[in-house]
Amino acid sequence: MPNTPVRAAAEGLPEINRRRVLVGLAAASTASAGTVIAAPAPSSAVVEENPALIAAREEFRAAADELKAANEALEWLADEWRHLWPLAPEEILGAVNAQLRRNSGEFPAETDIAGNYLLRDCSVLTKRLSKEFRSNNGRTCFCLRRADDIAQRLEAWRNAKPKGRAAEKYARALEAALPLARAYEAETKRLRDLSGVADVRKRIEMARTRLTSAELEIRRLPARTMAGVTIKAATLLTTYDGMGLQDMGGILGDAYELAKAVLAVSEGGAS
Repeated sequence: MPNTPVRAAAEGLPEINRRRVLVGLAAASTASAGTVIAAPAPSSAVVEENPALIAAREEFRAAADELKAANEALEWLADEWRHLWPLAPEEILGAVNAQLRRNSGEFPAETDIAGNYLLRDCSVLTKRLSKEFRSNNGRTCFCLRRADDIAQRLEAWRNAKPKGRAAEKYARALEAALPLARAYEAETKRLRDLSGVADVRKRIEMARTRLTSAELEIRRLPARTMAGVTIKAATLLTTYDGMGLQDMGGILGDAYELAKAVLAVSEGGAS
């Protein structure tokens, strides 16, 4: 059974709904020409859409494209380096189901070079897992025991000088795990530095910041026509989808449903 990488939700790499960006916002593309015919009026007045809102829409679209490209670059890097990335030694594996936890600094999950959770084949982990657990579970992601934590525990044991067979077994396990943890952490750091993954992750963060800035600008700027309202609705839906807020109740859910209705009407009129 392979050790499968799974996108790390705790790392927070937001997915951008491409239909929202490219189709939804395109429903307002008539605004790019600079003018939109308003609702019929006795004077047949032509109302211009807010040019700043149009510019913010284009910036949002460009930022979404950049974020998608940056995320794809990170996954490409993970594929390129997968054959070199080591699995953590069984002696330093900690709690199971780390993919369901927050990937905190205190109890880091085992990941690939891109930060995706690694789901390990339980059947081969005979040192760490009981026969019953191995037979009842296929794959899971483990928390990792850090070298500094192991060293601190070993030092505390030496100072306490506990006696007994269980204490001796515990100490031997710590002494065996410490050099393995240090070697694993050194090798994974070497590969991260060599691969340039930090630069790719920085690119993702910059794109995410750019996208958020454009979103806030779209929220702030007033719309003058239905095309502008559609820009705002499509942006809200894209943001909600990226944050996984589609099923929120209350006023947030009402806003989501209203934006969907606006976009549906706009798309129907544009078809």
